[in-house]
Amino acid sequence: MLSVLPIQSKDEQKALAELCGAEYNVSLLAYKILDGEKPVGICQFKMSPEGGNIVTLNGLKGEDCFEYLFMLGRGTLSFMEICGAKYAYLDDKTVDPVIAKAIGFSEVEGRMRMEIEGFFNEPCKNCGGNS
Repeated sequence: MLSVLPIQSKDEQKALAELCGAEYNVSLLAYKILDGEKPVGICQFKMSPEGGNIVTLNGLKGEDCFEYLFMLGRGTLSFMEICGAKYAYLDDKTVDPVIAKAIGFSEVEGRMRMEIEGFFNEPCKNCGGNS
């Protein structure tokens, strides 16, 4: 079973970031995705006046992580929307564009962005690629 959970410990965040090949940043919030008990991905992000910013979205090095990153990205976006963000930005340029689009991001003025206000209230918006 897959679970998307907040990371409560900075030591855990640092260890998982290293395991996934992401640069650890102590000032960022983080979510993890577990496949059963095994951590398989990390999303580090921040909230700002412009909205939510995903700084890193990484799965385990060398593994096919599409499903993990999709669910982890969507879980993070849900938290951002609950916090009142209207927009989310994907600042991690290493994320595969196919995954970014599946999550819901599109390029707007040279930056990956999506409108998340009400995104999780309308099921048809969740089908992918709409922003």
